[in-house]
Amino acid sequence: MCTLSWVSVHEGYVLWFNRDELNSRGLETPPKVQESQQGVAWLAPEDSDSGGTWLMVNAHGVTTVLLNRYGDELAQTPNMARVTRGRLVPLTATARTADEAIERVRREDLSKTLPFHLISIDAGGGVAELRWDGFAGHLAAGKDVSPPITSSSFRPEEVASKRRALFPTHPSPRSLREFHHEHDPAEGAVCDYPCFVDSTNSDLFGG
Repeated sequence: MCTLSWVSVHEGYVLWFNRDELNSRGLETPPKVQESQQGVAWLAPEDSDSGGTWLMVNAHGVTTVLLNRYGDELAQTPNMARVTRGRLVPLTATARTADEAIERVRREDLSKTLPFHLISIDAGGGVAELRWDGFAGHLAAGKDVSPPITSSSFRPEEVASKRRALFPTHPSPRSLREFHHEHDPAEGAVCDYPCFVDSTNSDLFGG
């Protein structure tokens, strides 16, 4: 179960992201600064099991976040070799806008990639997303992309509905912090998770 939210502020935006992982998975590598061949610095953690990352912010103020999608039928056979989704976020490391970031991933061959939800936000207020369902990509941008965005393998529709109900009516940096740190199993809070999952982090980025 993962949840993403953000809010625009005078200087850019504030973004929160909770990532819940199975206890059986290895610990993530802490965020580190890297530099592209073009000289653009970017910051991201790394998945120790499959490589790649689910979250990145670069020196241009662009943040890209990847959430797994559940409940979609796959456009591939069960024994088909699959390529990790974690490779996608680094493709956006030098992007200057959210639209540019999403377009770079859209051009990739995704036929061997499991379903995902990719969101990019830039310091100018731009927001764009790509939803890959295993068959095709679905694009959206601007006001058609709004928080919170939730991913859950455990009752996905129910979890998403409950988290939308808990989301602040008038989001602010403070209210989003409270939203992402809420623990209330009876209400489906962001840090409500089954016993086989750990809420591994709450990441705060400001663009």
